[in-house]
Amino acid sequence: MIIKLSINIFFASLFLFSCNVSQAKSQTDKPRLVVGIVIDQMTNDYLVRYSSRFSETGFKRLTNGGYYFKNSNYIYVPTVTAAGHSCIYTGTIPAFNGIIANEWYNRETNEIIYCADDKNVYALGIESGREKFSPVNLISPTITDELIKADSNSKVISISLKDRGAIFPGGHLGKSFWFDNISGKFITSSYYMTSYPEWLTKFNDRNLNDYYLNQVWNTLYPIETYTESTADNVPWEGLYKGVKEPVFPYDFKELRSKNPSLIEVSPFGNSMVKELALEVLKSEKLGQGSATDFFCISFSSPDRAGHHFGPNAIEMEDIYLRLDLELSELLDAFDKSVGLGNILFFLTADHGAVSAPDYLNSIGVRAGNITTRDIRDTLNDFLYNKYSINDGVLWIQNLQIYLNHKSIKEQNVPLEKIQNEVSDFLLNIKGINETYTAEGISSGIYSSLNSEFIKNGFIKEKSGDVFMVLDSNWIWNMKRGTTHGSPYKYDRNVPLIWYGWNVLHGETDEFNSQCDIAPTVSDILNINVPSKSIGKSLKGKILKPKKE
Repeated sequence: MIIKLSINIFFASLFLFSCNVSQAKSQTDKPRLVVGIVIDQMTNDYLVRYSSRFSETGFKRLTNGGYYFKNSNYIYVPTVTAAGHSCIYTGTIPAFNGIIANEWYNRETNEIIYCADDKNVYALGIESGREKFSPVNLISPTITDELIKADSNSKVISISLKDRGAIFPGGHLGKSFWFDNISGKFITSSYYMTSYPEWLTKFNDRNLNDYYLNQVWNTLYPIETYTESTADNVPWEGLYKGVKEPVFPYDFKELRSKNPSLIEVSPFGNSMVKELALEVLKSEKLGQGSATDFFCISFSSPDRAGHHFGPNAIEMEDIYLRLDLELSELLDAFDKSVGLGNILFFLTADHGAVSAPDYLNSIGVRAGNITTRDIRDTLNDFLYNKYSINDGVLWIQNLQIYLNHKSIKEQNVPLEKIQNEVSDFLLNIKGINETYTAEGISSGIYSSLNSEFIKNGFIKEKSGDVFMVLDSNWIWNMKRGTTHGSPYKYDRNVPLIWYGWNVLHGETDEFNSQCDIAPTVSDILNINVPSKSIGKSLKGKILKPKKE
């Protein structure tokens, strides 16, 4: 009896061992889940400045256990959210994927076109004249599209506070969800589905937006310990409506009625995205099926708060310390649900940012601000006085001058001549460092690095006639806070960290393009690279070598 029992235990153990070996072997074939985390407006500087205060299980878990590209760059302008997310997931530049900016001017209709506008769809579950969004303007497939084309059983879910932060990563075939400020709910459009999944309805019923907007935002730790930031009360930080000084604590219950986007300009926007991510992971059972799934998560609050307060504010330090804890919680959930070793992660940003000009001036760094309305008025006067051209400038968007082709033609002046005249005239304005014409970009007469960045973001039908490059550390149309969009390193250079499935630990200062992310994932998953991708695979650098 004892012998028979021992034999049974032996064979049971052998069976379990063989199952474990089989499972381990299957894990080496490909990741069960790919997770792309994009932090809106993040620089490498944040990972350095706040490192001593980060937990061991958030950002440090990725940098200490993953492969960190410190010199990953966007190779186009303007460096903005829609273009950044599109570049990451298509592996190509705006000139090829169609998303040249968050917005661009349409001469035909005399209106601003939003990157995700689609008049043929409607928002689900809310009454809204806006929110008619889809990836219709994206003219390149994404890595997430290629995954679904390779295996229709693969799930692609993309979430963000910003619609553009969710829509372009999800591509044409995935499912994207974003936050609507008016309703306080995460929504989607009829492009993706006809009704909400049950889990999203239940999630929205939790009314987290209302919960967080009844909180008081105070610093996570004693405010005197925030030594990596400027003083709490400085004149270059933005103000919530209803407050006289940008200082802690912020009583959101009092401020919410006057600040409709309050949740986004706070750490609680990240909390809501994290909570939604946990719900998606559980309800959709990502990484637990027969096919590889893809989860795109974009944290938008660092960008909204960065614009508002500037990168050196205590508010930003607090947001990143809290985001570190949110990230830690997410990674723990991924580990428990799928196993970190079964998941390929990448964490990156869609663009960086420059410090607030008045802060830079306060420490002796030359910086400044220009107003595009003043430039428009000055140019209109110049064109009228010299050529009798009425309303010569229709619009200025993304530091691009859109000229009035009809008025110019009526005066029988060649468009190229006016482009050159405007280009030369702009160089006399303080704060403008370089200018380029659309004709010159099209014909390839320029040889500078900045002209190459402009060309990579140029589509003749969407772009302006004359392009401005401001002096370094100069911004436009903002008295407080900061912005981004320039060709300078502070806007183009972002962190890129790979982690998880077979990823080596290491780091490099070698230059690489953000266009490399999509082909790297394609190479690892052994699926087609998005057809317009111009990047190279980093697989050979980041993965452990296969054992013979």
